[in-house]
Amino acid sequence: MGDANGYGAVLRSPDRGLTWTEVLQSSAGDLLTVRFLNDSLGWAFPGLRTTDGGGTWIADATLNDAVSIQFVDALHWWITFYDGTLRNTADGGATWYTYHVHLSYGEPYFLSFADTSCGWVVT
Repeated sequence: MGDANGYGAVLRSPDRGLTWTEVLQSSAGDLLTVRFLNDSLGWAFPGLRTTDGGGTWIADATLNDAVSIQFVDALHWWITFYDGTLRNTADGGATWYTYHVHLSYGEPYFLSFADTSCGWVVT
């Protein structure tokens, strides 16, 4: 997994960070983050996904306002959106549940879960 915090390119390292190769140059503007569940399945936010390890990227309009994704494990994922919406799945993305969360500290942007119950959010 890796991050491309606030730039328009995603780079990949096959050797623990010794060398880097560009796998995506976004024409749509800044990318906020990139996350991979495994060697094949990944997302670059906002709005792109790959199923071949970053060889090709597909625009996904349902994720245009997404900020980040967190994988608890292969089945349990969370996605945050700019408007404070959280979406989660417990079946690897087949079914999604939507939560509209508005905190007194601001909208939830980045989150992390230690397991399927315990999580943290950055506003």
